[in-house]
Amino acid sequence: MDTNNLLRQHDEMLDLAAKIGQYQSQLQVQENAAIISNLLSQLAGKLKMHLMVEDQFVYPKLAIHSNAQIQKTSQNFASEMGDLGKAFGDYKTKYLGATKIADNADLFITDTKAVFGALAKRMDKETHLLYPLL
Repeated sequence: MDTNNLLRQHDEMLDLAAKIGQYQSQLQVQENAAIISNLLSQLAGKLKMHLMVEDQFVYPKLAIHSNAQIQKTSQNFASEMGDLGKAFGDYKTKYLGATKIADNADLFITDTKAVFGALAKRMDKETHLLYPLL
């Protein structure tokens, strides 16, 4: 399976996360809440599409692999992603719209670092551990 599209999606999501993460003070977040909200919507859309591709093509292909260890690794990745997907969904809901972002700027910064750090770690694991199995 060609993983170039998956890797491109990783790059696009990391780029959007970096753009959001550049706003690191309460004032910057408040002044740019509308921009941040738009970027967050773009990131959520790309993540949704990425997860759909993985669910339809990556995990099913690895689940029927002849190597039992590869099957187990795939199952572990799928399980972990469910938890991270929920965490991102909760984060997105919590900061849905510029007003929620601006009104909770300090907490937004803290939550963003935690959620985006977990996403970046996950994408790195996929790139280096999961996709080579394909």
